[in-house]
Amino acid sequence: MPRAKKLADGPCRLALKPLACPYWKLDPVRFRCCAKLDKFREIKQVKQHLHRSHSDIYCEKCKVTFGDEGEHEQHLRHSPRECVFTPWVTGVHTITNSQKTQLSKKSAATTVSEQ
Repeated sequence: MPRAKKLADGPCRLALKPLACPYWKLDPVRFRCCAKLDKFREIKQVKQHLHRSHSDIYCEKCKVTFGDEGEHEQHLRHSPRECVFTPWVTGVHTITNSQKTQLSKKSAATTVSEQ
């Protein structure tokens, strides 16, 4: 039975297209700071970029952003009545909390059979 080989190993790695920030792909002008000279070569680099550059702390109900988790917790404790539901607006540049959870999971290794 042939062994499975990861796509990222060997000469196939050089043939793969470089990856980019999904926000930059949608709006290159607004997110020009995300266009790097050295493109991402691995998914983990894109995930790391999203966590560092597009991961604000915000209230899921009113979408107000906070400087740190303490401010967010204080908002949740002291402002429940003042906090009004606000839908996401087009062009939001942050990932949601559920997206953060999904991104923190390890990607399954893509394999091909050696022949």
